[in-house]
Amino acid sequence: MVVVSAALLPFTQIRAQVAGWVVGSFVTVALLAVYTAVDQRSRLSAWYSPKPNQQSVRIVICVAGILFASIHAWYIAYYFAS
Repeated sequence: MVVVSAALLPFTQIRAQVAGWVVGSFVTVALLAVYTAVDQRSRLSAWYSPKPNQQSVRIVICVAGILFASIHAWYIAYYFAS
């Protein structure tokens, strides 16, 4: 979803900016929360094998989502201020 938010950055229409903001913030965080919940359930299994860079990838995705959502929010604020 972060990729979708990044792809919407070049568009100047307010609809694209709002969509990018929603996708970059709410949808990204919701998908990470679902993934984390499923992973936590998987950890209860005796067959669970942790993935080496899983926590780092989650942090990078979350930071990228916040960054792109902030850029979209700036475009939205600039649109309404003009």
